[in-house]
This record gives sequence, C-alpha cells and structure tokens, in this order.
Amino acid sequence: MDAVTWDKIGLLFDEALSMPPEKRPAFLDDVCGDDAALRAELASLLNAFDEATAYLGDLADALRVPLPVTVSAEREAADPLLGTQVAHYVIRERLGRGGMGVVYRAEDSRLQRTVALKFLPPLWTEDERAMARFRQEAKAASALDHPNICTIYEINETPGGRLFIAMACYEGETLKEKIAREPLPVETALDYALQIAKGLARAHRSGIIHRDIKPANVMITEDGRAKILDFGLAKMPDMNLTRPGVTMGTPAYMSPEQMRGAPVDHRSDVWSFGVLVHEMIAGSPPFQGDYQAALEYMVVNESPPSLSDLRPDLPTGLAHIVALCLEKDPENRYPAMEDLIADLEVLTSRGDTSEMRAVMAAASPRRRAPVLVASVAVLLVAAALALTPAREGVLNLLGIGGLPGEKHVVVLAEQGTATSPTARAFVDGIIAAMTDDLSRMEDTRKLWVIPPDLVRRDSVVTPAEAARAFGVNLALTVDASRDATHARIGLKLIEPASGRVLRSATISRPAGAFDAVQEDLVRELADLLDVDLIPTRRRSLTAGGTATPGAYEFYTQGRGYLQRFGEGDNLAAAITLFEQAIRTDSLYALAYAGLGEAFWRKYEQTEDVQWIEQAERFCERAIELNDRLAPVYVTLGRIRTARGQYGSAIGDFQNALARDSSYTDAIGGLALTYDALGRLDEAEAAYHRAIALKPDYWVGYRDLGRFYFKHARYEDAIEQYQHVLALTPLNARAYSNLGAMYFYLEKPDEAIDMFERALAIKPDHTIFANLATVNYYEGHYAEAAEAYEQALALQGNNYLTWGYLATAYEWSGQPEQSHRAHARAAELAEERLTFNPRDAEVLSHLAPYYAYLDQPEKAHTMLSRLIALRPKAPSMLSRVAETYERLGDRRRALEWIDRALESGYSLVDIEGYPGFDALRADPGFEPILERAKARRP
Repeated sequence: MDAVTWDKIGLLFDEALSMPPEKRPAFLDDVCGDDAALRAELASLLNAFDEATAYLGDLADALRVPLPVTVSAEREAADPLLGTQVAHYVIRERLGRGGMGVVYRAEDSRLQRTVALKFLPPLWTEDERAMARFRQEAKAASALDHPNICTIYEINETPGGRLFIAMACYEGETLKEKIAREPLPVETALDYALQIAKGLARAHRSGIIHRDIKPANVMITEDGRAKILDFGLAKMPDMNLTRPGVTMGTPAYMSPEQMRGAPVDHRSDVWSFGVLVHEMIAGSPPFQGDYQAALEYMVVNESPPSLSDLRPDLPTGLAHIVALCLEKDPENRYPAMEDLIADLEVLTSRGDTSEMRAVMAAASPRRRAPVLVASVAVLLVAAALALTPAREGVLNLLGIGGLPGEKHVVVLAEQGTATSPTARAFVDGIIAAMTDDLSRMEDTRKLWVIPPDLVRRDSVVTPAEAARAFGVNLALTVDASRDATHARIGLKLIEPASGRVLRSATISRPAGAFDAVQEDLVRELADLLDVDLIPTRRRSLTAGGTATPGAYEFYTQGRGYLQRFGEGDNLAAAITLFEQAIRTDSLYALAYAGLGEAFWRKYEQTEDVQWIEQAERFCERAIELNDRLAPVYVTLGRIRTARGQYGSAIGDFQNALARDSSYTDAIGGLALTYDALGRLDEAEAAYHRAIALKPDYWVGYRDLGRFYFKHARYEDAIEQYQHVLALTPLNARAYSNLGAMYFYLEKPDEAIDMFERALAIKPDHTIFANLATVNYYEGHYAEAAEAYEQALALQGNNYLTWGYLATAYEWSGQPEQSHRAHARAAELAEERLTFNPRDAEVLSHLAPYYAYLDQPEKAHTMLSRLIALRPKAPSMLSRVAETYERLGDRRRALEWIDRALESGYSLVDIEGYPGFDALRADPGFEPILERAKARRP
C-alpha cells in the first residue's frame, strides 16, 4: 500500500472513531463509494479496534488518532517514562496526547522550574517525515518571541533516539475547556481574540503559518493571558513536508483551500481564527457535520450562520469581522492579521457600543482598508462616511489610512513564494517590469523606486530591511503564480515601519488570457499609489506589448532570468525565453528589446564583439516595431558608448528623454557618455539634473559621488555621500564609500571609523575587505588578515579576497597560511577564467599568484595572455610589475612599474606595498620616481 493511501486511511479511521458505532456503516458507504478495498480495510481496522483496544492504542498513535479515555488511563499507569529523568528533566505527569506527540509535566533540575516536554510517539521515530515535521515544530515555535505564543526552551533527544521539545508549562485551561462550559462573554471573547490575533501576526511576520488554530491549541493562563500552542503543523518558507493532496489540520477549523489540499498561506489562519471567534461567541463552530464529507461540503459551499442571528446582543462590528474572516475566497478575507487587529481594536477602544456598531456596520464586508480610530470624534466621522472614496479622502486628511505625500518605494517578492528557479524568474520578471513602470511614472519629485539590482546586492527581503537600507516609506510586495489553467499577480502596499498592509490588489486571468496583463499592471500600480497618469504617459508605459497567448509569460520569465544574469546558466535561459516569445509573436517589440539587453550582458561577460553586434541589431528591431520604447533607447545608448560611438549614444539617450523627459536612467547614460568623451562639465551637469528631478532620492547623490571619486575629487565626493546619509541614515554602503574617500585622502583613522560604522549597521564582505585594506596599507598585517577572514566568512568564493588574505598572511609572517590562501585564490580565479578566457582582470591576478606559488611557467603563460590584450588599467600594469619582481626579473619589473605610474598609478600604493621594497631600493627606480613626481600636480 502506498504512503498516500495509508495517510488517507489514517484520516478516515480517525474520523470514524470519533462518531458513535451505529453511524459508522453509513459513513463508510459515503466515503468509500465503489472502492471495496478501501471499505474492507477500514472495516477491518474498526473491528480490530473494538476487539483489542489495548493493542490498537499504539496503532491509533501511528494513525494520528486520539486514544480513547479507557485506553489512555490503562496506558498512563504503565507509562515507562513517568518518574524517569531525560537530560536534566524529571518527568512527573502526562498532560495529554495528540496526533503529533505526547506531552508531560516535568521538573527542570538545572533551573528549578516546571516545564512541559513534548515527545514524538515511539512508532514515528522511524518515519523521516514525522521526524522532520517534529523538528519543524520546534524550529517554527522557537523562532517566535511573543507574549501570546508558547515559549520554547530547547529541542533535545533521549538516549534511545526519541526527540522532545521542552517548553513553558502554563497553569490554566485550554480555550476548548472554557467554551465547553458555556459561550464566553463578549468582552472576554474580544480580549482573547485580540491576544490570539497579535500572536498570529507575529508568526506571520516571520513567514510562519500555524495551520491548526483551534480552541484546543490555545491555553488561557490563570492571569488571563492567551498562549498559542502546537506549531506542529506550521508551514515555514521553502518547506513542504506535507504530501500533495493530503490535508493537515482539524476539519472543523480548516479553510476551504486547506480542506481541498490546495496550497495555503497566512489567510488560512485568518479563516481558522474566524471559526475560533465564532465558537467563543456561539459555543460551537459555524460548520458541523457527522462526518468529514458532509463537513467538507459545508465549508466549501455553504455560508456560515450569522453571529448576529445567534447572539442579537453582539456589536454588529464583531459579526462583520467574523464574516470577513470566513470569506470562501482568500482574496476577500483580511489580507493580513494586522488589518484584523485594527478592527478588533476599534471594538475594544473607548466609546459606547452604539458608536462601535455604527462604524463597523457601515463597512463593506468585501474590501480592504480596515478602520483606524484615534478618538470618538474621528470615529463618528468615519462612521458617517463608511468606506467610500470620500471617506478615504477624509481619513487621509486626518492622517488615517492615507499614503505619504512623497512616495519612496521598494518592490519585493512576497516572502515564502517563488521557491523554484522558474517561479522565481517569473516573479523577478514581474518585479523588473513594475520597477521600470514606477520609475517612469510622472510626478517624479514625489515618487521614486529602488532598482532591483540594489535590492539583490544588499540581500534585502523584507519591508523593514528596505526601510533601513534605502530609506523607503512604502513597500510593494508581489506574489505571482501560474499553472496550466490559471495565472495571478497579488500586490500588497505595505508601510515598512509597522508592517501594516495599506492596500492590496489582485490580477487574475485564465492562463491563455494572461498576455494582455501589462496594461492592468500599470493601472493597478497607479491606483495603489494614487498616481494620475496622463494618456501619453500611460501609452508610453504600455508600449511594445503583446496580445498573443503565451508570449507575455515567455517574456516575463526571460526578464526574470536576466535580472540574475551572472548566476549559473541564467543568461542562456533568458535568451532562450526571449526567442520563444518572438517565435510566438514575431512583432513583440519588448521581447526584441529583452534579447538586445541579454546579448549586451553576454558581451560584458565575454568581451566578444559578435554579441555586442547582436545586441545592437535586436534593439534596433525593437525600435522599428515601436519607437516609443524609451528603455530600449537607453540600452542602445549604453551599447554604443561601449563601442566608442559616443555621438550616436548621445542621440540615443536624447531620444529616450524626448519620449520620457524625466527618465533618470537616460540622464545617467548621458552623464557616462559625456564623461567618456572628457566633457566633464556636461557630465557633472547631467548628474545635477538627475538630482534636481528627484532631490530626495539618495541614488542621485551616490552617482555624483562616484563621478567625483573617479576624477579624484575626494572632498566633493564626501559631500555627496554625506547627502546620502542625510536621506538614509542607516545606509551601510554610504559609510563604506566615505571610508574609501578618507583612505584616498590619507586619513586612515577616519577611514577605519567609517568602515566600522558601516559594519555595525550590516556586516558585509566588501566593507570587511575595505577595512582590511586600510589596515594593510597602514602596515597592520595581522589586523588586515583578520578582517579578510571575516569577509570570507560572509562570501567564501571571492578569489580577490583570498589573494589579499594571502599577502596579509605573507607580510605578517605566516608563510604556510599564505601558501594555502594563494593556492585557493588561484583555484577560484581559474574557475572564473573558464567562463571568459580573455578576462584581463583575472589574468592580471593569476600571474602573481603563480609566481608566489613557485610555478614560473604558469606565471609566464598568464603574463603572455594578459600582455596580448594590451591592458591599460594602472592596477593591471602594476600587477605585471609585481609578477616580474617575484620571478626575479628586475629589469621588466622596473619597466612595467614605470608604465603603471605613467598611466596614473598611485605612488602611495607602491610605497605602501612590501612586495616592492627591494624594487624601490634599486637605483633604476630613482629616475622612475622623479618622472612620477614631476607629473604630480
């Protein structure tokens, strides 16, 4: 018998045991139908249970069935764990048994406290899935720290291999026990509901779904505190321990999607919470049936009874809250527990019951903005205006539920979604498209959006992290999914400081009709952010699309792979998908544009001219099909800048600005092209133009700072990076950039201070490496080695950092460690070289690595390949000199160090590098030094 069938039998057996024996035959007829084998198996198990309940106690454990009271009492008396010691816990009493374990009261002999120990049933210790789920429960619950969630102390194991969790043991009773006596007073039910909701909100913020919220899993302590228990069915991001099609949970409290075995998210907990509140007030769940098939039909198809009909004395608002929780479609429920909490707090705020009823009765049970109330006066205004557009306008004036005047936005993937590479590519593609659209919407002084590459670079995944890193005040999260029949995009606008969902929207289409979604995305984005788009701007944002079935999805996924073009085979995958989009719709301008950008990235990686020619050709084809595509002109301008076709590049960027005058990417492209031409005044003016368009957007100041740094205007660069910090005080990279400027100004103490401030905000490989470099040039080689080690602990496959660590070891007198680090650096650099054999930067590092490792033939080979590429970068020329010096060829070392200094290499770097000590002492270096000093201003 396969495992899925056995799970099914276990669930049915569980349900059959829960009903009187006389009802079981009808139940078997209903659930088994024509499946005679299934019916026979169940009947056999039930008969055996009646004949030998003691024996079947263990079988009931294996099938997740609560033991009958008579069996439980017999087994408790003979329980071998009672009175024994496990680790530092002495087991005193069994508290209960459930499908996921047995719970005991125990004494912690080490800390002298009473605890609860939860053990996995013995027959499950051989079940890897059960063990994984048990560990998941511990991980899920121990990750949470909240007054309304049971405290987990540790997960441990007995000498015999049984896992257990040690948790707080609370004096009190379960909510199930309280409700069994009588329905709760409204005030008490509201108090418990608000506490439970806050505990669930904390779990959801950590990406944890409980999936089994019910009265039996809520403990009410003696002081009235509600504690959520048993995260054994919790679902965490990137984990799916439940077999497809198998439902987990307690039927009466399961959401419709959970009942069907479909994927669930946090809104399933919202449903279960609504059932729990209904039961607290009415004394029973809203859906009841003699067996699961009937219950499942009611949950999926029937409307719940109104709490107002069952308890006429209730505030109408409470019935509204429960009704909103029990919407069949998750999209129509509360989008987040925080929204639900806001409405519960209205009911528990000051003001008499009639005022609370007025507010909540006016609210539509279908839509999304919860009611926030600051005072009785505001409450009455809100009640009069309900949830109409006029009401939202008044609430905005009052500072309630509105959006900030200046919108600083980040677009993020919804946590826990897009776990497979293809799903992630689809979401990344949607995010890239949305970010492009947002960056080009009008009124840019009041709206800017963080580029996706910055989000990925800093590993930002939550709105709170984005607020700290980038200074945003709004986060737009994306949950995009698709299958053979259906595709949807879910959007939530979140306030990062509180995590509160301000607005939400969903675009849903049958799979074959998803290709016209581009205009829907633009419209929803504008609506969510209160941006009024003039018709010409709307046409510009939606230009170049497709209506051919299948083409948009190919394009979107290709765009997603292109966002991570440096990872694995993503670039090849992107090219393939864009080509599929074009085969599907040969006039799809955006797909040609995607191919153009993809081949441009391929040229950047390989420096093979054939790819840049292809990139240019595909961009030109996109413009032939639709000349309103401002982003394509920008890509074309960058390609032509790289080819040295500066006049054409300037024309491309100006064409982009003619179609979108506030497109800052085009302005940045112009600045880079003017810089390449040596027209520095015009380049600087372009950077200032970008800043003037978005004066509160820190990226503009960062870009101008980079320009000043490139041209050794370090004091001016410092001023720009200070602007960045004024706008984003927790921007670690801004502190790191300041540190670099102080280093080049020969202010090492200030540089170290800036790097240490950056690391206090966010430990980062690059910042540790920069800190190490300052210590290195100050002659603090041991400190430099320590910082390089910390950098590698965060990013261990960076060949450059291994190389720098090797030299720090060398000059701090650790030759063995230096040799190992040089070998590792060479190994990683060789891996990079297989990707692009003509990578001059990698060759320039490999040559001195092999010279140090006493492999002169390899060192000379790398030098020959590098010199054939005619390197011009001063740092590369200096590494050629270093290699010849290590190989004992002083004449060539002096020749190449002269070239490096003539090209602009810093004398400070040469004077601070111990590897050049002997070279500097050579008489042949004196005329080189004099020429270098004469060139200095």
